[in-house]
Amino acid sequence: MTTETITVKEEKKDFLIRSTKATIKFANIGKRKQLDSFLQEYGKVEQFFITLLWKNKMANPKFSVPSLLPTELTSQANTWLTARAIQCCAKQASGVVRSNLDAVDKMEDKQQELLKRGNYRQARKQNKRLERLKTTGPIIKNIEAELDCRFCEIDLSKDNSFEIWLTLASLGNNIKLILPFKRTKHFNEMLQYAKDNSGKMNEGVRISSKNVTFIFKIHKPEAVKEGITVGIDIGMKSIYSMSNGQQSSKDLHGWDLDKIQNKLVRRKKGSKGFRRAQTHRENHIRMAMNKIDWSGIKRANVEKIRQLRFESRMVRKLTHWTYTIILDKAGSLLEEHGVQLQEVNPAFTSRRCSKCGWVKKSNRKGKRFCCSRCGHTADADINASVNISLDLSEVTKKDRQLYYNGGGFYWNVVGHESIVRVA
Repeated sequence: MTTETITVKEEKKDFLIRSTKATIKFANIGKRKQLDSFLQEYGKVEQFFITLLWKNKMANPKFSVPSLLPTELTSQANTWLTARAIQCCAKQASGVVRSNLDAVDKMEDKQQELLKRGNYRQARKQNKRLERLKTTGPIIKNIEAELDCRFCEIDLSKDNSFEIWLTLASLGNNIKLILPFKRTKHFNEMLQYAKDNSGKMNEGVRISSKNVTFIFKIHKPEAVKEGITVGIDIGMKSIYSMSNGQQSSKDLHGWDLDKIQNKLVRRKKGSKGFRRAQTHRENHIRMAMNKIDWSGIKRANVEKIRQLRFESRMVRKLTHWTYTIILDKAGSLLEEHGVQLQEVNPAFTSRRCSKCGWVKKSNRKGKRFCCSRCGHTADADINASVNISLDLSEVTKKDRQLYYNGGGFYWNVVGHESIVRVA
C-alpha cells in the first residue's frame, strides 16, 4: 500500500527494512503550520491521482496501473507543489491503487469460496463491501508523505539539545523546513544495529503532522542451520508461551496484557485515555517479545490465527486483544535472528495432552492442564506450545464429526495413524 512496502518486496531476499518514529513536537508553531499546509496539499493531490487511476481501471479492466505515472497524467494536477513533489504523490498513489486492486481480487476469491460452501449470507455481505470499494475507490484518511533523498537532508552530526536535524526542500510555495528531533532509545538501537550488520539509514523519510519515520535497511542474516523447533502459543493471559519453557511475565510495575485489556475496556473509545492505553499495550507487547532468547532455535511454529470472532458476553474485552501486533513482532524478530517461521493450525492444540496425545475438552481448565487419561499436568499454554512444536497432521472436519463428539480421541504425530478411535 506504500512505497516502502513495494521496496521491501523487491529487496526482501537480501535486506530487512526497519523503521522508527520521532515526534515532531519540538518544531515551533510556524514550522508546524507550514508542514500541515504542505501535507494537506500533498494529500489532496495524492487523492486526485488515486481517483483518476481507479476510474481508469474500473472503466477499462485491461488498463495497467504504472508504478511511475506518465507526464500526461501528472500534468493534470492543479497544485502549487513542485514537479518533484507531484511525481512523489503520483508514485505513492500508484502503490495505493495497486494494493487495493490486489485486495479486490482477494475479496472476489473469498466471495466465490463462500458461495461454494453455501454461506450465502456472508457472501452477500462480502459483495456489498466489494461493490462499495469498486464504486468509491480508496480514500486517504491519514496523510503521510513519503519523501526521498531529493527532498530530505538528515544531519546527525550536531552536538546540542537536538541530535537530529531534518531539512525538507523542493516542496513548493517556497516552503523550506528545518525540523529538530531528539533521538529515542529505539532510534539509537536501529542505528547501531544497521552499523553492526553492514546496513544503512535511508536518506528518505515518511512524515505526517505528528511524527517522522526514519527507515533503516539492514542485511538479512543467514538462516540458522542447526537447532531445535519450538512452538509458540499466543494468548491474552500470557503474551507468549514457548515449548522450551520461556513465557511472558508481568513487567516491573505489575502490568500484564490481561490487566491492560481491562484498562482499555474502561476507556471511552477514541478518547485520549483510550489512545494512551493502546500505546501502553503495544509497548508492553514489544518489551515482552524482546526478552525472548532465540539462541539454539532453528524453526518456530506459530499459531495461524485469522479473523477471530468472539462470544457476545466477552466481545467488549476480547476485541482489544490485537494478536496481529504479537504475530507481526514475532515475525520481525524471527527475521532478525535467521529463524525459520512456520504457521500451524492451532485447533485442538490447547486440549491435547503433549505427553500421551489424548484430546478432550475437559483436559483444560483455565491456565491448568490435566490429562483425563494419563494424569499429566502442566501450564495449559506451555502444553499447547509443545503441541504446536510437533509435526501433527491437521484435524479435519470429518474427523471431528466422527470422533470428537463421541467424547475424545488420540491425536498422533505424522507417521502414525493421525486420529485413533476410542470406543
